[in-house]
Amino acid sequence: MLARGTLIQNRYEVVQLIGKGGMGAVYEAIDRRLNCTVALKQTLVTEEKLFKAFEHEAQMLANLRHPALTRVSDHFVDSSGQFLVMDFIPGKDLETLLEERGQPFPVDQVLHWSDQILDALDYLHTQPVPIIHRDIKPQNLKLTPRGEVILLDFGLAKGSASPRSRVTSGGSIFGYTPKYAPLEQIQGMGTGPQSDLYALAATLYRLLTNTSPADALSRAASVLNEQPDPLCPAHEVNPQVPPAVSKVLMSAMALGSEGRPTSAASMRQMFQETRSRPASPPPADDQVLKPTVVVPAPGAVALPRSENVPPPEPARKRFSYTPPYTGETVVSPAIPPSIPPATHIPPMPAPPAAVPPRVAPQPATSPRPKRKRYRQNQWCAWVVIGCGVSIGLAIGLFLLFLVIVGSLAA
Repeated sequence: MLARGTLIQNRYEVVQLIGKGGMGAVYEAIDRRLNCTVALKQTLVTEEKLFKAFEHEAQMLANLRHPALTRVSDHFVDSSGQFLVMDFIPGKDLETLLEERGQPFPVDQVLHWSDQILDALDYLHTQPVPIIHRDIKPQNLKLTPRGEVILLDFGLAKGSASPRSRVTSGGSIFGYTPKYAPLEQIQGMGTGPQSDLYALAATLYRLLTNTSPADALSRAASVLNEQPDPLCPAHEVNPQVPPAVSKVLMSAMALGSEGRPTSAASMRQMFQETRSRPASPPPADDQVLKPTVVVPAPGAVALPRSENVPPPEPARKRFSYTPPYTGETVVSPAIPPSIPPATHIPPMPAPPAAVPPRVAPQPATSPRPKRKRYRQNQWCAWVVIGCGVSIGLAIGLFLLFLVIVGSLAA
């Protein structure tokens, strides 16, 4: 531990200790030559492999330029150890801020931070020799007073600014943080860009839920034993997290790297899409029609409004509409407080009882057929009577004719 006022290399004056770990410490110091504040990173390791890894970190960072990365201005070794001089970043790391806050950060704020870090990871992963950070976690993300997030501590990074700076076949040392490391890193199977995506997703999960995610090794053991994955989706832990954001996190935290986004740029685009879509997108036509095919018992629920259906009774307006979770993209975690506008719901068919052809004719409303049949029967009766009278008259005249003829013959 360096005391306050210690002068290193006759140039850097120690102000205070910023942080301390198993491999060394970081101090705030004053660069007397340039009259500016710097961060002085010291390592006390003596093992050759770790010593070379620290030098490798210095060479790697010295060639990088990105707003979310610290710049290295010097590297040296003296009797006090090996030192790395970097930009001094005021502020606290996100893990400390989360503990002080005691509750999850707002979703929009976390997505803003993730956009900055994913842009930095895209920059690192697309270098001529890709650089893998391999230790992304809330403690290694520092928030500046201007709201910018800086990615710190490349001590476990794999990659190189030039072929000569490799110290092992992988250009890295073995190590990880259990809660944030992917399965391939824990098992020592090799890491790649998608390993950083897993670690970042686990970090965002922590910031959005104030809960550490289940580690990859425990999750893998559960899956192998045919047990449910213990990783609970973020939106189930914190309802303020949109399901679409939770879906991206679950994808990036897939146990197998093949199930994760293909690149940092791809994951960044996925998050941007969750922010650009409307808060409550209208449901598809088939999704709206299906619930209306089955008619519930009278008075059970209120039907959605449409142009061809009269408004529901006032008492039914208190019912709300909750769209089914399909996993598509939306922005607002809140459930819509009322029935969606009529423009989003297709017109419903008129009720069957209102169709006129279905109503049977009533006797009181159609008297004309009976009067017609009555007149026809009356006419037939008169015809029969007339025929009878005519026949009787003809017979009488015939008999009278016979009597007259008989009288004349006598």
